[in-house]
Amino acid sequence: MFAVYGRSNLHPLHAETNTLDGYLEVELLPNNQPDLSAPVKGHLEVYVEQLLSGNPLYDLEAHRRVDTQKYPKITLDLLELKEVEPLRRYRMVCNLSFRGTTKRIEGDLAVTHLDDHGLEAHGELALDSRDFGLDPPKIIGLKVFSDFRAKLKLVCERVN
Repeated sequence: MFAVYGRSNLHPLHAETNTLDGYLEVELLPNNQPDLSAPVKGHLEVYVEQLLSGNPLYDLEAHRRVDTQKYPKITLDLLELKEVEPLRRYRMVCNLSFRGTTKRIEGDLAVTHLDDHGLEAHGELALDSRDFGLDPPKIIGLKVFSDFRAKLKLVCERVN
């Protein structure tokens, strides 16, 4: 699941999708802990047209402003993974690409479930739409603020 949470002067804004595609390649030690001495790779794609708020008018305007025909997806490429708290929390360093702009970002990923079959993890980042060339709309009586939060829930299945 990928969700964005923003705000306006009138009400909160929210859109989410369960349509994600990607992979995480990490060697595991016998106790299922990631072997961070080995190379770690990961890639995630979020299809912007699948980010929906439940309000078709908001969705249409958001997709128009993002220009989903030209920029159909948001991508995350994992560069580094550092242990913060063993088997519970990791610091990710990623390249985030959106609307033709790539930014290096850091954020924590909390592992909420880990077993022989895979893992489940959650993360959250504070971002600013202007960093990706997207100025928030100002419509009579409505001001959307540029800061927003992106939340991610990953469920990874172990493949041998």
